[in-house]
Amino acid sequence: MKVHRNELLNAIKTVRPATSNIEDMSNLYFSGEDVVAYNDKMCLHYPFKSDFTFLINGNLMFNFVEKVDTEQITMAVKDDKLIMKAKGMKATLTTVLESEIIDRTKKVKEEIKDLSVHTLPDNFVEGAYLCMFSASSDPTSGTLTCLNVNGKKIITGDARRGSLFTMKGEMESFMI
Repeated sequence: MKVHRNELLNAIKTVRPATSNIEDMSNLYFSGEDVVAYNDKMCLHYPFKSDFTFLINGNLMFNFVEKVDTEQITMAVKDDKLIMKAKGMKATLTTVLESEIIDRTKKVKEEIKDLSVHTLPDNFVEGAYLCMFSASSDPTSGTLTCLNVNGKKIITGDARRGSLFTMKGEMESFMI
């Protein structure tokens, strides 16, 4: 499929503010009709007709398209790779094909079908909010980044501070 560089670049730039700040989740979804990006706050769509449907790393694609100085880019999907070519340039980017997304969704549905849902105590959110400042923000700290829920207590702490909140209701023990 041949696309106009400026049309593709404009589509990517338009939805790019909605890509996640988490590197592994900064994806663009090509639906065949639109380019879509989303994060925990918003979802942006931009019309872009294509012959394929997949997820792709938005930053890698943007960097390649931005460097291209020709009017046309040839795009083709082979196996799980997007091959992009322009005069004197070529990029092969890994994709997640729509069939994989459907398979993953089915697998997740299967894994969670036997889970039970529990009602949270009335003041759980308040307790989590008040305790989360004591949890470490350093991902190398392991469980010190978590909220520990045990009975009526929410407990957090890192090497310098700790928090304890007593909820109105009791819960099974877990960490989040």
